Amino acid sequence: ASGEEERVLSQVFEGVVGTVEGRIGSVLQAQSSLVATFKLGNLLLFYLHTIGALLPEGSPLTATLQSSHKLAGRHFMEFLNTTAQRLCRQPPPTPSSLQPHPEVVSIVDELADIMLSFDTSLVPARVRESYFKPVIDEAVEPLLSGCSLAANGVPPAEGAVYLANCILSLMGVLQRYDFCAWRLPQLQQQLGEAVDGAVKEQVEASLRSVNLDDKIFALRARAQAQGKAGGGGGGGGWRS
Repeated sequence: ASGEEERVLSQVFEGVVGTVEGRIGSVLQAQSSLVATFKLGNLLLFYLHTIGALLPEGSPLTATLQSSHKLAGRHFMEFLNTTAQRLCRQPPPTPSSLQPHPEVVSIVDELADIMLSFDTSLVPARVRESYFKPVIDEAVEPLLSGCSLAANGVPPAEGAVYLANCILSLMGVLQRYDFCAWRLPQLQQQLGEAVDGAVKEQVEASLRSVNLDDKIFALRARAQAQGKAGGGGGGGGWRS
């Protein structure tokens, strides 16, 4: 748009600024849905890129959209922080099935909806990872901590299986989007540690069930002692 067109449009939209600002503020104050709050922020970003492009820099409507977008972002992060604190304070217990607790499933589903919404946003591809990283940090880390705390409340082998299932649930969502790829290697490592822990606990439980654990321990101790004795000769090789 030309400078004159921008000026006219700015004057036209100036009359609705107060209404728009009040309506957005009311929606955010009444909003209790994490996903809806994020989608509202995405919608405001869309308007900034479309309507804002037609208006002169610093126009009242553009300024209102910018401030409302920031407000929606703050509300969203507060939602995430509240959820994170609840998860660490009162982690959902480990179900007998060792599948992710329904509350964990619900949080993962919300995260999937948020990622899908972000994937359709106008945020440029080159900055998507850094733009979305705070969401991953605030959502994934507390969720894993809560699952780990819950896993500690059951026998080690069962806890390791439960934690592995929770990690797999998260990975299934994150691996759909390029802007989450940076977190996958760490999740893969955490999954491997959980699986190794489950296998180790299961092997030791099997040995205990047939009274072999003490014998295995004794053999390991003997092998270690022989290894130390053999390595203490200092020279090695044939002597004449």
